[in-house]
Amino acid sequence: MTYTKKLQSFGVSGLAASLIAASTLTVGLCAQEEPSMPEPPMEKPMAKQGAQAAAPDFTSTSQLIGINVFLEAARDQQKQPKAEVADVLIDGYTGEVTHAVISVGGFLGIGDKIVLVPASSLKWNATERRYELGWTKDELEQRTPFDLAKASADGLDEACDYRVIGAAEEAVVEATEGTPAKVVTEAAFVAFPTRLVRGSELMKLPVYAGSGEFGTARDLIIDRKARKVVLAVVNQGAKLGMGGTDYLVAYPQFSLCNKEKSAVLCAHDCSAADLRASVQYHKPDEGIVDPAAAAKAMHTKTATDDA
Repeated sequence: MTYTKKLQSFGVSGLAASLIAASTLTVGLCAQEEPSMPEPPMEKPMAKQGAQAAAPDFTSTSQLIGINVFLEAARDQQKQPKAEVADVLIDGYTGEVTHAVISVGGFLGIGDKIVLVPASSLKWNATERRYELGWTKDELEQRTPFDLAKASADGLDEACDYRVIGAAEEAVVEATEGTPAKVVTEAAFVAFPTRLVRGSELMKLPVYAGSGEFGTARDLIIDRKARKVVLAVVNQGAKLGMGGTDYLVAYPQFSLCNKEKSAVLCAHDCSAADLRASVQYHKPDEGIVDPAAAAKAMHTKTATDDA
């Protein structure tokens, strides 16, 4: 199977033993310089208002999974049926949240049903602090049930019919007989063979720096407006899931890799010292992440830069 078809809205490429060359990776490098942002002229206050409007709205995979969804089809019903996000599907290479897997309880003659919903179809109601899905009863009835377990076993890319194009397509080469594997790092990690990953799995993957295991991802910070993973919370030193130090690491610094047929996150061009130089993560009293800490983490100058 090749990656030559055009990108289809929120779909995924067929399962293939795809390999990535380090020289063509499109992920961001560990050493990121903080861009210089010119101050807006005093006579143009609206520029500042626009910048504030574009500020990220942070959530996380752990907050998304299990959150309630309000159904438009039940707006006039006395009893609101149970609907919630059972999981989210994320492009492991770009961090894009492409789909939500919605579990809908039986109502209006419709039995319990799990459906795949494009992420763009879910609308966040900031006032009510809930997601809303504007589907009618007919639309719910017509939606094909989605078997998440089967799709995961068969390959989410194929199940969601996604294709990659452009630079990403050029960076991915298909393995053929007699062709040596191209490696991502000196540790001989290769690209994970599919792009889509369940958020519940991606948020718990081992994290490698160079050839050594650094720690484990504990959560993924998502910009709700962009529908994209922007940061990973990476833990080092936990024992039995407790303790250790949590770091905020910009998600573009990672590659989704395959190590001994298992998915891992490779910190690209980062050493363990670089990751330990990242911003430490402390969950604030309100929200999932302190905006100032998040902004700093997304533009961190690492220990390697100072060497």
